[in-house]
Amino acid sequence: MPSELQQGLTETEDLIDELVTFADTVTGSLDELVETLTTIPADLGPAIETAAQLPGARQRMVIAVESMCAALDRQLAAFDRHRAAMAHVTESLREKLREGTS
Repeated sequence: MPSELQQGLTETEDLIDELVTFADTVTGSLDELVETLTTIPADLGPAIETAAQLPGARQRMVIAVESMCAALDRQLAAFDRHRAAMAHVTESLREKLREGTS
């Protein structure tokens, strides 16, 4: 096998490994996001019940909801970063494959 072809295959394999790593990272981020989203109803339930009974509970509920929204924003930002990184790796892989077939 010519050395250029071997080098191209090695680089392609490396890019595929990177893509798999990014995919695993995105999957982890999505899992965290889903976990966060599924806790919202459980977190809000007690706050809503308490809001009718305790002075100042409404303010605490607003703070809790704002905190959850901030956590979701962080998760979405992380997802966007991972998605951009995956797009970059995918494009690099496509370029390498085009170079190898031309």
